[in-house]
Amino acid sequence: MDDAVRRQVTIHWLLVLAAASLVFLTNLGGPGLWDEDEPKNATCAQEMLARGDWVVPTFNEHLRTDKPILIYWLLLSVYSLFGVSELTARLPSALLSLGTVLMTYEIGRVLYRPQVGLWGALVLSASMMFAVAARACTPDGTLIFCTTLGMLCFARGVAALPETPALRLSTLRLSLPTIVAFYAALGLAVLAKGPAGVVLPTAVAVTFWIVWPLSGTHTIERTTTWSAWLREQGRLALATLAPRGVIRAIWSMRPLTAFLVVGLIALPWYATVWQATQGEWVRGFLGKHNVARFTTPLEGHSGPIFYYVVSIFVSMLPWSLLLPLALARASQTLRANPFTGRSDALLLTWAGTYVVFFSFAQTKLPSYVLPCYPALGLLVGRIVAEWIDSPALLPSRVVERVLYISASGGLLFCAVLPFIAPIFLPGETAWYSIAGLIPFTAGVLAIRSLHCGQTARAAGCFLSGSLLFATTLFGGVALAVDRHQNSEPILNLIRHQSGDQFQLASFDFFRPSLVFYARKQIPSLADAKAVRDFLLASPHHYLVTRDDQLEKVQGALPPGVTVIDQRRMFLRRRHDVLLIGRNPEQIAAMESATATR
Repeated sequence: MDDAVRRQVTIHWLLVLAAASLVFLTNLGGPGLWDEDEPKNATCAQEMLARGDWVVPTFNEHLRTDKPILIYWLLLSVYSLFGVSELTARLPSALLSLGTVLMTYEIGRVLYRPQVGLWGALVLSASMMFAVAARACTPDGTLIFCTTLGMLCFARGVAALPETPALRLSTLRLSLPTIVAFYAALGLAVLAKGPAGVVLPTAVAVTFWIVWPLSGTHTIERTTTWSAWLREQGRLALATLAPRGVIRAIWSMRPLTAFLVVGLIALPWYATVWQATQGEWVRGFLGKHNVARFTTPLEGHSGPIFYYVVSIFVSMLPWSLLLPLALARASQTLRANPFTGRSDALLLTWAGTYVVFFSFAQTKLPSYVLPCYPALGLLVGRIVAEWIDSPALLPSRVVERVLYISASGGLLFCAVLPFIAPIFLPGETAWYSIAGLIPFTAGVLAIRSLHCGQTARAAGCFLSGSLLFATTLFGGVALAVDRHQNSEPILNLIRHQSGDQFQLASFDFFRPSLVFYARKQIPSLADAKAVRDFLLASPHHYLVTRDDQLEKVQGALPPGVTVIDQRRMFLRRRHDVLLIGRNPEQIAAMESATATR
């Protein structure tokens, strides 16, 4: 890399870091932790830190089998240095996501050129769902970082293949150091999310070795008849799924090396937690959170086969408006020249493998396909970079239509939010709906630049609008919405009355954030007798429940115990959260009577 290229890369890195930091780090610790996953992960690491245990995850003093250990190790490290807070709980995800966008840039630079990497990384930074993962205390940011690191190693190996049109799989093999680095990253991914961390990226690589060599051997003319088209598609499918080709593709990825490298990295902890829990953690994790999630819809998270098509379109707005054009461009390049289209083949198989796999899973969540967002960002970034260099690549009316839709979406945000917000957030004026003026203004400026023939400025306006809108949503609007959360205000009230000597229990209602802000275990009481015994045990005992459950325990409440706080459930149209206990005067009187005796 000569000095000029090195300077360009350095400038691009700084631009990417500045843009991503704006979105990921602005007011990162401002809002409270959001139920369900954030407080579970944050509290799990907090309990492990209190016990000095770096092996067995627990939540509310019970074994937690939802996620492997890597996210907790990161949280334990940050907690040890800076203490426990919303900021430190989210910091690992944010920092690793910064690393992910930089690796996305490198993948784009290696596969295409620096400008493609730059735009791909910027598109990824401004994608809403990726920004959510970057700002949340969840394992998603950790998993995406590890899998993107693996795909960067693989992309470097693909880009280093000799330039020959002889697309024979036997001659297309990556070097051993590249394969080892690839699987080392995936070993960390297994510690971040389990078997999917190695299975899916490896499936991407195997699919690439199957699809790419065949992409130039079957061409379909636009003028062909439907019967000829179907016959050709059938031959292509048979060639793609031929056992010999599939086996050779699998073997090209050195499966024995995979078992060795991934095993050396991931198996020590899995073996240790197996021994520490007599196998309970491994059985719960593999059984419920892997096999069961794929075969049955858990926790109401189901959806149709096209779920992820809709999810990706919504989650990547406004850049998803360009995604159909980007996919068509990549497919066209691949068909025209399979050898030079190997970069397109890699990105398409990367995105396609994740979408197809999780489309057949019964449990569906938007976050499941986040590891393929770097590929989607690069596909969009590539068409933007090429359009800036060659405006004729995209018809101006098509680009103008995209900009009009984006600007109209901003106005729609301004108009609709004031009517929707009060439904879920009582008393909310939704003044922050004016944030919709950001994409509207950006769209108008981009359209004006487009009419003046300034494509680079138009793209810059569109990018600036998406980055500022995302920053405003996560760094500003989220704070206004956060005022309506329940757990932290409830615990603040309890501490104001009882200091740290309180004990809180729940009845037919539970939120993980209560445990995080209580900093102690919250038992769940089974019946009215258990409620009465608990409240009689100390004047500093409190109960949290829901308004529709009050009648079940009201007759069992001790004298002087009543509802001392009532709040609307966060983001629910009905039901209130009730805090039951004694007021400060009653507590003081009981303590005085106890002292007198």
